[in-house]
Amino acid sequence: AFLRGGSCTESAGHRTAIYYRDRNTDQTVEVDPGTAPNPPGLIRATPDGRSVVFTTQTSHSLEDENEGYDIYRWDSEGGEYTCLSCIVEDAGVLGRVVVSDDFSHFYFTSPRQLVPGHGMPGDISIYSLGEGELNYVAPGSILSLYRAKVSSDGNVLVFRSNHETYTRLTADEQADECKGFVVDTTAPDCRALFRYEDSTNSLECLSCLPGGVTTNSVGETNAAAALSEDGETVAF
Repeated sequence: AFLRGGSCTESAGHRTAIYYRDRNTDQTVEVDPGTAPNPPGLIRATPDGRSVVFTTQTSHSLEDENEGYDIYRWDSEGGEYTCLSCIVEDAGVLGRVVVSDDFSHFYFTSPRQLVPGHGMPGDISIYSLGEGELNYVAPGSILSLYRAKVSSDGNVLVFRSNHETYTRLTADEQADECKGFVVDTTAPDCRALFRYEDSTNSLECLSCLPGGVTTNSVGETNAAAALSEDGETVAF
């Protein structure tokens, strides 16, 4: 395979921009100027190096009329921008964005109530964006997706809860420490591992004790878990 191009961020003084470098033509194209109040965030380039997905507060599309972060895709062929998160008025993308290998699904967190009737205004929630459809996943935090794993087709997301959201994610029985009734620095933080399936909009606690009381946190590792490509097998 030949390297057709790549994407990178470059700092110049107080400005951080995103550039696309095509080594075949020896050309560098500015993808995002980095002139918004906050810098753009590079998420991921496609395997062929011809497109890049990033977050930015800069409006590259007529449908992007807000000042918050949105998810964009830029294609080197034609230099076209697509605002992926503009299917809602103000996505307010916050923190890390997780992208599936086939670039069909994007998972992100936002403090906005983007799906009516789900989540609470002002609370951070996890959302799924796939095939032009936005789904509510679960309550979360800005760190919810930093160790998350996603299946190749984007249908399955595995992530760890924090102790604040644990009790809002599952009805499985938990020890008092996990419910926040006991203030004890030696008590387990009761982070749990969850598997979300986008096609069925279902959420399952993988580390909860079946038929018993969960008293301990899921293991603290560099990643939430090991996930198979099809999302059917999870190791933790």
